[in-house]
Amino acid sequence: MAFCTGRCMCHRVLRDTFEVDHVVAAVRRAHEGRMSFHDGEAEIAPGISLHLIGGHSGGLQVVRVPTARGWVVLASDATHFWANIRARSPFPIVVDMARMLEGYNIVESLADGPDSSPVMIR
Repeated sequence: MAFCTGRCMCHRVLRDTFEVDHVVAAVRRAHEGRMSFHDGEAEIAPGISLHLIGGHSGGLQVVRVPTARGWVVLASDATHFWANIRARSPFPIVVDMARMLEGYNIVESLADGPDSSPVMIR
């Protein structure tokens, strides 16, 4: 939230990745008391956890969920394509390249192998 409402949005290349209506809706939800924030790791429901990755944006998190085939990581923008993780070749628009590369290690460590990590949902 701090990222998409702060000084980084003065740079076109960074703000172009956000829909302003989505940011405004998130701010409204925060003011309505309908949002909670988590720093680092948190369990948000039994067996479902958030994990701070960063890299693409400062507060980027992934979600780890148990499934019949093992732990699956919902990676969001922690990796844009499976090939990014495999080749350790990040998508070019990132705030912190080193954190993104470290995030690949975290994503892989949270999942039960390459057949269950990461799942890309858009």
